[in-house]
Amino acid sequence: MMVCIRTDASDVIGSGHVMRCLTLADELRQRGADVIFICRILLGNLIGLIEDKGYSVVRLQQPETEYIAAAEDVAHAAWLGVSWEQDAVDTIDAFGEKHPKLLIIDNYALDSRWETKLRPYVEKIMVIDDLADRSHDCDLLLDQNLYQSIETRYDKLISESCKRLLGPKYALFRPEFVTARKNCAIGMGT
Repeated sequence: MMVCIRTDASDVIGSGHVMRCLTLADELRQRGADVIFICRILLGNLIGLIEDKGYSVVRLQQPETEYIAAAEDVAHAAWLGVSWEQDAVDTIDAFGEKHPKLLIIDNYALDSRWETKLRPYVEKIMVIDDLADRSHDCDLLLDQNLYQSIETRYDKLISESCKRLLGPKYALFRPEFVTARKNCAIGMGT
């Protein structure tokens, strides 16, 4: 099964999106998936780290000029470095002849418009989000954080048929963190 992950890191975005996607990619790879990352070349990207972990990365070109978000754009649109339309075209081009079974998106600059444009090229779409500030066209949504009214916070943002993985029980912890946490609890006598 081929899985593509569309995520970015930069000096502005930070590293968290890539790190949680690496955790998910490691688990998917252990289960036999062929995982490919699609990342834009931004200042402070983590493409080298992703490749050091043994993953292929399709690089989307670094923007030539700074993207100025339009009024209809989502809050973090400028983080892409290009318009969402251009990013969608670039991502589709990155697939080449491949037809991913699953596309995972972890990027605050992307929303349902981008996802709808990508839908004909993939079988399923998964979104990792924790802002609940934009609509999504996805089959699976993961929000690993604890919020009041977690079960209803995406009601107007995703379809009823979208499977929701909500709350800390779905947290993407790296295995070494889980082991360290268990060892700490054992040392404390719990």
